[in-house]
Amino acid sequence: MVVVRQVHGGIGLRRGFVLIILALVLCECVSFAGESKVKIDANIVSDKPALNYVIEVPYKLVVNLANGEDSDITITKVEVSCSEPKGLVIQAKLQGEAPTLIPKNGVVSLTFDLSFPKEAAGKEVTLVARVDYERGKFSGYSGFRFTQFVAPQIELNLLPQRSVLHPHRGVRAAISIINNTDDPFIGTVTISPYAGIQVNPAFFDARVDPRGLEVYTYEVTMAKGVIPGHYAVTVDAVGRSKEWAAVEVPLAIKRAPKVVIDGDLDDWKDATKIAIQPSSLDGKPVQSVYAAFAYFAYDADNLYIAYDVPDPEHVDAYSSKMLSAGDCITMGFDPQFNGAASSAGGYREDDYEYQLSTMRGKPVLVRARAPKGISRGPLGKSAKVAFKHDGKRSQYEMVLPWTEIKPFKPANDTYFGLAIKIEDAGRSNVTSVEWGGGMGKVRDPRLFLPVMLLD
Repeated sequence: MVVVRQVHGGIGLRRGFVLIILALVLCECVSFAGESKVKIDANIVSDKPALNYVIEVPYKLVVNLANGEDSDITITKVEVSCSEPKGLVIQAKLQGEAPTLIPKNGVVSLTFDLSFPKEAAGKEVTLVARVDYERGKFSGYSGFRFTQFVAPQIELNLLPQRSVLHPHRGVRAAISIINNTDDPFIGTVTISPYAGIQVNPAFFDARVDPRGLEVYTYEVTMAKGVIPGHYAVTVDAVGRSKEWAAVEVPLAIKRAPKVVIDGDLDDWKDATKIAIQPSSLDGKPVQSVYAAFAYFAYDADNLYIAYDVPDPEHVDAYSSKMLSAGDCITMGFDPQFNGAASSAGGYREDDYEYQLSTMRGKPVLVRARAPKGISRGPLGKSAKVAFKHDGKRSQYEMVLPWTEIKPFKPANDTYFGLAIKIEDAGRSNVTSVEWGGGMGKVRDPRLFLPVMLLD
């Protein structure tokens, strides 16, 4: 049973978390009325307890209305509806006749029968209830709202949801199957990876008792020559439920060769090299005259990065606060590879963003985003940068101390998240290419790729 309590008189917010094994229940209450003396308690009750709210199970929504006034309140309207996701219809039927008033300092209970339709499976559903009332010549309303994740009858949880593969060995992953029905779940579960990714076993026979949970493990490896990127692994549980997990093939970089930060990239030939170029609609690189290259290396103190970008017409930035108005390279760092702050994406409090560009022909590296307490702006002498333009291509070099993306600490097999966006303002329209993803209008570290350090 989940209890949602609301006290009016301003905006009240109470969140309750119930964690049972792998199930997360989140309820939010929001006040609709400013100075209303009507208090609302809401309970969702089920005769068939489960690890989560699930579809097609009968629930009772019990709404208690408490009148804090010294006079009777007349109820003019009571309604329960679904506000999110849009288009989803929840049928909530009131048991018996609707009450017409709440006596002074009294409480009235309303019980609604409801169930979540199949369309709600795997979604966060927001229920809204509103009570309109009159007190003498005064008219008012009060209500509550709470958001609840609705699980399907068979839940698949892929653990972890993002598996970072090691170039030389596999990783262990797991599938938990939660059976939210009254019947045993028996059947074959098939794991289908994207080309270049291998899983063992690729299928297994599963049996989960009614209202039970079982966990099955498997190993994920990658073939030689697989380029860094996001790769899908699809899970089919007897055709009844499909989910996929992102397998991350990291960019593996080695310790720094002897490089000189002078704008000349001839001494970077032993560093790790990647191509950054436009992608087709299916996400695969396409042949393009716009092919940029990036080079990576590291040591105990610094991360070394160099860029070789096609650039027949180089454009300087005119302000360190507006580097993207000129030719600019933007880099997003997720030091702990912990994804986004919300389901909608966005930087977390520990993420960074750096921009590399030029002003008056000289390179500048700017900290454009940083955790609270760390200033933004040009790094100055704390990072070395160099730039050279030969009329056809621009070459950049930078040395970024590890302290600039703390709390990450370099060690063998450690990794951080990285995304790169290269913008060329020297054409009729700005040309932009990305590596890793997540550098569009909304910065989304869930799409950053891991960079793994190897000795």
